[in-house]
Amino acid sequence: MRALLLELRPQALEVDGIVMTLERRSEVPDQRHRINVELADVSEPDVPIGPIGPTHALYRIPQEALNSIVKYAQATQVHVRLSRNADGVMLKSTAEGHGFATDEHVPGHFGLDSTHEQTAQIGGPFDVRSESGAATTIQVTLRRPAIGESKGDDER
Repeated sequence: MRALLLELRPQALEVDGIVMTLERRSEVPDQRHRINVELADVSEPDVPIGPIGPTHALYRIPQEALNSIVKYAQATQVHVRLSRNADGVMLKSTAEGHGFATDEHVPGHFGLDSTHEQTAQIGGPFDVRSESGAATTIQVTLRRPAIGESKGDDER
């Protein structure tokens, strides 16, 4: 139960930041499932840290993507990019595996729903591109105004 709680609210985010926490998390699929996770253009975003804030969402979204990749995609390669640009912070995850029909809702599968909810909480757009038999890309952009607005939520 403790391990589950640490996965849901990792203390490492507050101590080490999002970059190091993602790096550690990306080692698990490789060690357990032989899925190579490549982190590219990863830089520590200037966003508030907290249990419901943007940094937590920026951790949970790729965590959920990696869980889904392990379960369903049969991928051997995943690319994760976390970068800053003029608009804010962009998180992009691409799995080179079996895709899926994005318009198909499968009962009992909560990954995309959870990612939509996480993205809505941080006020950013969410985009998923996939089709059966092809790579899947998930992209979330945390816009600058949303970063400033969510700061108050983290300080509660």
